[in-house]
Amino acid sequence: MVKEANKRYENTGIRMYQPGEGVAAEIGFMKETFDGYITVDSKVPRSHHPDLIFSMVISKEKHKGNFKKCVEAALEKGYKVVIPTPLGAMEVLVRLWKFKKRLVREPEMGVVEIWERNEKLEANK
Repeated sequence: MVKEANKRYENTGIRMYQPGEGVAAEIGFMKETFDGYITVDSKVPRSHHPDLIFSMVISKEKHKGNFKKCVEAALEKGYKVVIPTPLGAMEVLVRLWKFKKRLVREPEMGVVEIWERNEKLEANK
């Protein structure tokens, strides 16, 4: 799926990464601890921060802090972290970590809820 998507998005500034590849490895998103993929959108005109989108992410080791480490590493590297339509435990985390919620209109999906943050998490959270 990731290879096909990258082919479709070629030359658009959007790239998907599986655990352990490229940007994913740089932030600690590894196949030993996660299933799924992340997406980097560097064409975003909103700011100088490229978006790093955590979508369809599953932790293999729950309650170990692995996801928080990935988010912190992404923020440290200057990415804006985006989580579309968080559910369950993910919604609890974005609220706890004070992500900002907004609605955006996507061409293929219509109105989508996203939660985003581009500043570091507080040390005590």
